[in-house]
Amino acid sequence: MSATIRFATTDDVDQITQLLVANSAAKGGALYGSYSTAKVSGWLQRTSPTVVAIVEGQVVAVLFSASRDAVSAAPVRAMLQAYPGQPDAWIYGPVCIDASQRGKQLLSALVKELKTAMNGREGLLFINENNPRSIRAHQRLGMPVVAEFTLEQQRFVVMTA
Repeated sequence: MSATIRFATTDDVDQITQLLVANSAAKGGALYGSYSTAKVSGWLQRTSPTVVAIVEGQVVAVLFSASRDAVSAAPVRAMLQAYPGQPDAWIYGPVCIDASQRGKQLLSALVKELKTAMNGREGLLFINENNPRSIRAHQRLGMPVVAEFTLEQQRFVVMTA
């Protein structure tokens, strides 16, 4: 069954939170950070869009975005120091795809939908160097590594979308 790609709504908060938590570093996944229903709800209330993939009524993938002035998290600040990007650039991520759905072109579909919504503006993202699979997946979509930074003794690459 193919996925439906659409913008997230507040009705998706619980499923998005479950997906993020299941793939977080705390649970053995590669997703950097911690995730709560309140945090995800706050992200969905921002003016910048969030895109989800739905399979059989279940959120199986999510890609967040934010305006650069709406994000104050330490990794984003470090990324912007390493590579500030264009003045109208937006923040890409986090992105998370359920393990059962990886390799099914969902990342490409999510990115395409979000880039269309962003009218061709530059997107800035960071990926932990310990997540080469994600780095390669983004490189396959034509996203170059433009900088690197270290935060809390972890190395990250900065890429542009």
